[in-house]
This record gives sequence, structure tokens and C-alpha cells, in this order.
Amino acid sequence: MTRTEKLNLISNQLCGVSEIDNCTYMHDGKCKKFGKCGIVEKTDEQLNYIVSPKTENCYLEACAGSGKTEVLAMKAAYEICKWNYDNAGVAVLSFTNEATSTIRDRIFKFYPHHLPSRHFVGTLSSFLFGYIAQKFGYKLFRKNCRDKDKAFTLVDVDSSIYSNFWLENYKLDFPTPKEKPKIYANQIVFRCSDSMWYIKTGDEFIDLKHFYDLPDEQELLIKIRSNKKNDKLFSYEYLKQKVNECKLKFWEAGFANFEDMNSISIHCLQNKQIREILAQKFPIIMVDECQDLSVSELRVLHYLQVAGTKIHLVGDLNQAIYSFKDAKPEFLNKHIKDNNYSIYSLTNNFRSTQKIVDVASFLQNIALKINGKTESLIGGDDVKYIEYDNEKEAIEKYEHMLNSLNIPISSSIILVRNNSLKNKLTKNAANDYYKHAIIYAIQLWQSDKPNNIKIALKLLGWQIQKLFGTQGRADAYYCPNIYQNTFQWRLVLRNIIEELVNVKSLCQFDSRTYSEWYHGAKDKVCAIIFKHLENIVSFDHEKIEKLFRTPNGTAKDSILLIDNGHETKIKIDTIHATKGGSYDAVMVISTRDARGQGGYWENWIDDGDEITRYGYVACTRPKYLLCWAVPKLNSLQKVRLEGLGFTNT
Repeated sequence: MTRTEKLNLISNQLCGVSEIDNCTYMHDGKCKKFGKCGIVEKTDEQLNYIVSPKTENCYLEACAGSGKTEVLAMKAAYEICKWNYDNAGVAVLSFTNEATSTIRDRIFKFYPHHLPSRHFVGTLSSFLFGYIAQKFGYKLFRKNCRDKDKAFTLVDVDSSIYSNFWLENYKLDFPTPKEKPKIYANQIVFRCSDSMWYIKTGDEFIDLKHFYDLPDEQELLIKIRSNKKNDKLFSYEYLKQKVNECKLKFWEAGFANFEDMNSISIHCLQNKQIREILAQKFPIIMVDECQDLSVSELRVLHYLQVAGTKIHLVGDLNQAIYSFKDAKPEFLNKHIKDNNYSIYSLTNNFRSTQKIVDVASFLQNIALKINGKTESLIGGDDVKYIEYDNEKEAIEKYEHMLNSLNIPISSSIILVRNNSLKNKLTKNAANDYYKHAIIYAIQLWQSDKPNNIKIALKLLGWQIQKLFGTQGRADAYYCPNIYQNTFQWRLVLRNIIEELVNVKSLCQFDSRTYSEWYHGAKDKVCAIIFKHLENIVSFDHEKIEKLFRTPNGTAKDSILLIDNGHETKIKIDTIHATKGGSYDAVMVISTRDARGQGGYWENWIDDGDEITRYGYVACTRPKYLLCWAVPKLNSLQKVRLEGLGFTNT
């Protein structure tokens, strides 16, 4: 089919114009407000996908900046215009409400009518919840419910027992150390990739076997077995049984977390009749950002494919950075291969200059030639690096660079790997401080600023409450009932923190990980606190010392230093939060060393897998300027970085 034939085919469906060369809408009609024809501007690669047969499974492999959302929307509008089924529709799915809103707006750009209700444009989670789990789940898991009470109530995995006491009814019935929080059904999720239950502890999920093998857990179980004189008590198989019972009880009562919707949907679709009903209702399902599909979500799509649904996947595997939700490129690749997808490609990056495209392509070792389509605004010097002693210095240099190049700050951004660094740089770390309360109480106290001193005392009061189990209000510095007034308690806190900051080793944070600090600080911190709280008569020194340890998931992280200096007006965000975004200029701040868990610049080049993809995603956001902020380099590192095309500022 020639390009003209494709254009005429699409314009006939979308605009009712059989010959696009004779179309008048540019001058007097719906295209006039756009100033261009949305069909004619499409490349041959984009047109090939739009006119692809609806009778095949398709994977549109779209490079960054290729206009894939626009193409997906035009494809959806094209199929909807041709649709002649009264009781079936097209489902167009994405992962966030913002992305869904964008897709819906683009569809209406090409299909300016009320969308018939048989079609669905929404998030994947709402699709699974509304059309599968909610509609059919009660048949499997709520057989004894009343007719008017068949729905599931969603409970967030982070919902706390302190504000939801009813969760006590769904507590995991298995021994855990007294100093550790109990496990509740909403904190348990199932992952299909390894057919394993995972438990949310702190900020991370750990698999059930890892949870079972934790030293403090095993120490408790050995003690129980010894007391009961039974070496077979509380086996791992017994734990799995109890987790299953806990989760099933949760579902039978009509509760589920968001991750449970995938599991319940899979169970429903194992029933041939149910999946055939869904396949007849939605003969075509389109998924944007398909690289974010988890294994369980892929399994849902596979069941629908078996029943006859055709799946269109649109995305870029090089931007897969959600392994923590079980979304990995190897699983998607296998799904595409096993289900005989027809593959289409978009290789034109309309967002970035060629130099920026080349750096990003190098990181991911992309063999296919990606063409940058944006003209340089800064004389071809589009890829730069800044060396820094601290992040404040890097931000100030970046601001100066933007001003000298006449790039608006409002259209620029600074990207970091995680929320901890973001919070530090945006002075929005109040909640993050509590994870390492003593560390940040010391730093804030040393700043000698009135507001910081108040926060430091509050952090110390909170830490003492957590260790000793006392109760007190946040607005009263967590003052225990034993003290007559808040002023008296503040004096105690002041004396404690004054003594803490006078211990040199407790104030050494630079170039240390959290685990290194806690290991050397535990005895000193506890001894100082015990000395000042002798009037709290009943506390267990040994138990409290066990509680004062490195929080889960932070042991290898470098300690972040609080910077009380320069405040920037440039937006600062994480790489995850800006995936899909577009900016005139982007500075990516590397961590100080390779312990930054995917945030160090050399790891983006060397490590491959997801760490390299973090770098790739960050480097594909800018239009005109890409800048890496890196710690001071040695001569070999400079040669290496400049060999990629970076120039020093």
C-alpha cells in the first residue's frame, strides 16, 4: 500500500474525506485550530501501524519522543470509526489517570463525537477492577455474601493498623518478634514471576522465604521449638499455609489491596466461560506504556488472547524501570514471542537533538538507528557535564548555564534517582527525616537555626517514643505522661541532643552509609538516652538496643547531608516521576559514589539491566540540553565521559 493510499484510507474513516489532497478542513474545519493536518504529518512508520489489521496482535516498538501516544490515539479513533459491533468495544488502557486523560484528549482530537459506552478508555487497574475482579470475583471468593454485598473494598497496602483497627481481624497468625510490627493481610501480595508471596515491611517488599529466614525470626522460632520440645513446629510450609488462610479470609470478607486485583482477575479468567465473555465484550485491547506491565498483568492479557481478544502493545522496553512491581523486559519479550505479535517500529525521536539521542542510544546499546528531529538551539553543544563538591554547587552552575543559554527555568528540570535526594534538595524532607531521626536531629541542631532546632527536638522526641513505647502528641514533642509539662520535656531533649553532638563520631556523616553509622553509633546513642531517662523506671535496655537499628532498605544508602543554603526555583523530581515528560533542559544529578543504588553515573554506563535504563529514561527527557552533574572526576573518568560526547562547562 502506498503512502497516499494509507493517508486516504485513514482520512476517509476519520474525516469522511476520500482523497486527502482535496481536503478543505485545513482552511475551514476541525484542522484549522491546529494549523496542520494531523494525518499528513504522520511518518510512514506511524501510518503502517495505524492501518495495521485488527485481526492480529501488534507490538509497536516506539523509541522515546516518537509520538507514540498520538499514534495510539489515532489508531484507536481509526478502529472506533470503523466499528460495527453493538455489544462489543475497544479498550484503551494506560497506567495513570494523567496518561489516560492525555489519551482520551488525543482520541477526541480525531474522533470529535461522544464516545459510545461500549468502548473503554481508562487505567489498567480500573479495567481489571471493574470488568473482571469486581464483576466475577465474588463467584470464587465471596460465595456466602449477600446479593447486595458482592463488591470488594480496596485497602491500600500502606494502610496502618493505628487508623484501621478492624485490620486486627486479618492479622497473620504466625509468631514474629515482639519488637517487630505484626503483619496484616493488606501488606501481603502475590507475584506471578516467581509464584511467591511478598510482605511489605517498611518501604520494601521482601519475599516470604526471606522473611522466614530473617535472623530475628529464626531466633524466635528456635526458642519456641526448644520450649515446646518439638523441632517441627512452625515450618516454612506452615507459614505459607497461614499466609494463604490470612489472604483468603481477607478476600472472603470483601477486602483486597490493589495488587490483589491482578490475582483475583487471573483466578476469574481461568474459567473459560468468564474469559470468553470478556473477549466478546472487548475484541481489541490497546495498552500504552506496555513496558510497565507486570507478570500477572501479562497473564491476564494472555488469558484474554486465548479467548480471542487481539492485543496491541505500545511502548519502549528501554524505559522499563518498574522491576519493583514485577515489570521486567524479559517477561514482556517472552510474551510477545510466545503469542506471535506482529512488530512495528517508530525510530524518529521528535523531542531531542541528535547528540542527546546518540548519548541515550549508547547507554542502552541500541543498534537500530534513532533519528533526532529537533534542531539544536545552542550551536550543537547539547550534551554537557558539571563537576560538583556538593549538590548545591551543581544546581547553581546549572542555573547559570540556563541563563547564559536563554533557556527558561520554567521549562527545565533537575532529575534525581530517589525521593530521599529529592526531599533534601527541595527542603521537603520532614517525613523522610523520621526514618533516621537521630541522624537528622543532630544535623538540624548543628545548623543553629530556630526552626531547625524545633524540628530536631521533635525528631528526638519521636525516636524516644518509638524506642520506649511512650505516648505523646506530636505538637508537644511527643512528651511522655510522666513529665508534668512540655517545657520540662524539652529541657531533657535539649540535654540529650547537646550531649549527642559533642560525640565526634556521631557527627561524622560524609561518605558513610547508614549501616556504617548505626553500627558505630548504637551503643553511644543508647547510653546517652538511658542516662537522661532514668526516671522512666521500667524499660528493657537490651530490647531497646535491638530496636535502634538501620531501617529496612536503607543500609547501603549513603547518608544524605542537609543543605541549608541556596534554594532553587527549578523543578526537582525523580526519574520515575518524570517518565513520559518532556523539557527544554534536563540536569541529572549523579550520587557521590556507586553505592547510590542506580544513581551513580558510571553505573548508568556499565551495569546494564535496569540501572542503565534509569540513565536512559533521564537522558531522553530533554529537547535541547542534557547535563550530567557528577562528583569531581579523575583524568580517566573525564576521558571516558567526554568520549560519550559530553563537554565540560
